[in-house]
Amino acid sequence: KNNAGAVVAVWAPVIL
Repeated sequence: KNNAGAVVAVWAPVIL
């Protein structure tokens, strides 16, 4: 199960 895209979508606003 590859959730890399979902993880990036969730963390992008936090990191940025």
